[in-house]
Amino acid sequence: MFNGPEWTRTVKNLLFKGDFAAVEEMIYQDVRNFPTGEHNRIRQMRGLYTSIKNIDQRSVPAEFEPVKLRAAENEAIFLDKYPDSFNDLPAGFYRIGEQVERESTFEADLSGLSRSELRRLREARFGLGMQGGTSDSFRVVENAFVCGCDLMMHAYAFSENLYVNEESGRIAKSYPMNFRVPAKRTIPHALLLPIPHHSGNYYHVLGEMVYGLRYAKLVGDAPILYQEDKYRILPVVCDRLGIDKNRLISIDEASDLNIQKALLPSHPPYYWNKSVFSFFQKISTRTVKDGLKVFISRRRSNRGPSNEDELETFLAERGFLVVYAELLSFEQQVLIASNTDVLVSVHGAGLANMAFMKAGAAMFELFPSEMLTRDFYMRSRHNDMAYSAMIFDKSVDMDVFATRLAKIVQ
Repeated sequence: MFNGPEWTRTVKNLLFKGDFAAVEEMIYQDVRNFPTGEHNRIRQMRGLYTSIKNIDQRSVPAEFEPVKLRAAENEAIFLDKYPDSFNDLPAGFYRIGEQVERESTFEADLSGLSRSELRRLREARFGLGMQGGTSDSFRVVENAFVCGCDLMMHAYAFSENLYVNEESGRIAKSYPMNFRVPAKRTIPHALLLPIPHHSGNYYHVLGEMVYGLRYAKLVGDAPILYQEDKYRILPVVCDRLGIDKNRLISIDEASDLNIQKALLPSHPPYYWNKSVFSFFQKISTRTVKDGLKVFISRRRSNRGPSNEDELETFLAERGFLVVYAELLSFEQQVLIASNTDVLVSVHGAGLANMAFMKAGAAMFELFPSEMLTRDFYMRSRHNDMAYSAMIFDKSVDMDVFATRLAKIVQ
């Protein structure tokens, strides 16, 4: 059986080593050799490879100089509790909290699906177990600086050109050649918000970069570096958590900084855990007793079903609020998600707003047949959410949809 995540890791390891011939052999096979639900993964890796190959041809501003980064080690130092401040901790990689293995509840959660759909979701690894608990991690680093002359190459480096490739920009994740501006200024401390995998993707910005604010108080009033905030999330979250917005400094403004000692939070587990939901619940705004029923429409994108107009009408007639996430401010999205009891949506980054939904709420996810990804299903398990799903090719079968909707609403 094709293992998509393992295949991706192998390709990225080969890219990091510069073995382009082996990469080409893996990614340029006939797409029909891969499961239908993994075609999007293959296209993404081909795009990444093209971007890396073009690094030598890109125009780099004169003030930058080349640098070859080295992957930092992950040998952990375990803490019993969160420190009051990071200032007294020596440089190192720290873990805290409990990590447990959760068994899959896939068969019970999705027992109402057809045999064909269940088979396809199993092939897409929906039925595997996952990590749970409250495990968290962070690094204390010395002599930190910013690398990268564009968003996809951004990385935080430290101590003899070490860096955490998995918490860097999309290209920097998989290729160690980069660029930096020689240091001209020095500051004693900073919080380095993790660089999202893709700053144009709402899920990655929220779940990776913004989640780093959980450590804002451990660094006192030190500056907080961030990559890009096109969705204008950081000021809202800072207001709600009592963090001074004047501490925020974009990476572009910090390109010539040397930071003597910095705290670098890790990304959360890819499928989240209870700690992620606990953090975002602090930002939630619940204003109604009886929750909303919401449909996130994808009619303005190319991912929705061909009969999405019919779907919108059907749901509106049954009391659903039809929203277009791309037209809403972050504050509006938080307000709606915080008060939603039943969420219906085609798979997409807007489902990241499930982070603001209360425990036990319900989610119904519609999957285009070429994009079967278990991401939000797995995350929903940590918030004890009722979950259902449906796979469609071009259009949604309204009779089947109505039957499954009735069950999830109940």
